[in-house]
Amino acid sequence: MFFVVRCDLAQGAEDKIDQFLTSKLRPWWIAQPGVRAVHIYRNALAEGFSTVDPDALTTGSRRVLLIEIEDLASLQRLLDTEERRELRRQLLTFLTGIETQVQELIV
Repeated sequence: MFFVVRCDLAQGAEDKIDQFLTSKLRPWWIAQPGVRAVHIYRNALAEGFSTVDPDALTTGSRRVLLIEIEDLASLQRLLDTEERRELRRQLLTFLTGIETQVQELIV
């Protein structure tokens, strides 16, 4: 199961958010019981182009976090922690938008 977080970055926040994601957010998630892996992605194409629809322009830079987790109970337990809430508050200072999803691997 994957907890997917899509982050639309505020203009000029690219370097700061990458530092935050790699030094604070990823280490916190990876240290939690029930978390198997954490991957952080940026668009491999030039920023401003959508990887979903190459003809569509996006509003700006984006980062995607893919957090592999054992089950929904583990995820809910982590989402309810004050530590995670504080990290989210810090994360939001770098963003213009955020979207989360839970996805299950079929194959």
